[in-house]
Amino acid sequence: MWRKYHRYLTLVLALPLCSWILSGVALNLIPSDWLTNRTHFKAIETESTLINKSIDLAGVEQRFNQNHNEVILEFELIYRLNEPVIKIITVSNNYYYWANRLEPIHLSRAQILALAKQSYSGNAHFSEPKLLDYTITRFQPNTQSHLQYVINVDDDKQTSIIVDANTATVITHQNSSSRLKDLFMQLHFLDVNISDGLQFNHWLIRIAALFVILFCVSGIMLQIPKIKKWLR
Repeated sequence: MWRKYHRYLTLVLALPLCSWILSGVALNLIPSDWLTNRTHFKAIETESTLINKSIDLAGVEQRFNQNHNEVILEFELIYRLNEPVIKIITVSNNYYYWANRLEPIHLSRAQILALAKQSYSGNAHFSEPKLLDYTITRFQPNTQSHLQYVINVDDDKQTSIIVDANTATVITHQNSSSRLKDLFMQLHFLDVNISDGLQFNHWLIRIAALFVILFCVSGIMLQIPKIKKWLR
C-alpha cells in the first residue's frame, strides 16, 4: 500500500519540481534585457517636496477628515500633468488631492491618455483607456484605489500601460517580454495570481508542502520493515 502511495506522490510532486527547475533555469539563462518592461518606458519628471504640517493645509486636512478616519503623518507636494498634487501619507495608506482645488484626484479619460503618452518613448497608436476589472496592488502596496485603466499601444512589443486614475500615476508598463517574465515567475513560485505581488504562502504552496510531508511519511513507512530486519 505505502509503495503505491509513494509512487503516486512522486508523480504529483514531479510537476511543481519541474516547474520550479525549468522556470529557474530560464530566468537565469535569458538576459534580463530581453525580459524588461522598460523598452518604451520614459520616466515622467516630477518634483517632490515634503511639506511641514505647520504650514496652512487646514483645508486639505478638513476635507480629508470628512471621508477618512486616519492620522496624517505628513504631506508631500508632487506634480502630475503639470499640476501640483498633495500626497497625504498615513500609517497604512497614501491619498492624493489636487493642491489648487483641494479635491481628491479623479482623472478623466483624456487625462489618463495624456499621462500614458508622457510615459511612452516613441511614436505609436494608443487605444482608448479601458477600466480594469481587477486591481493591481503589487506596484502600489500602500495606496487604496479601484480605478485603474489600461491603454494598449500598437507597437512591436504589444505594450500595455496601466494608469491609476485616483493617484495620477503610471503604475507600470507591460509588454510581451515582461509578460513572459511574469509567467516564469508564476511557474517558479507556483503563484497563479501575481496582481497583488508574488506570495510565498498561498494555497498551492501549502498543498505542495502537504504532499511533500506525505511523500516523506510514505518513504519512512517503506523503510521501517528494512530497519526492523536490520536490527534483528
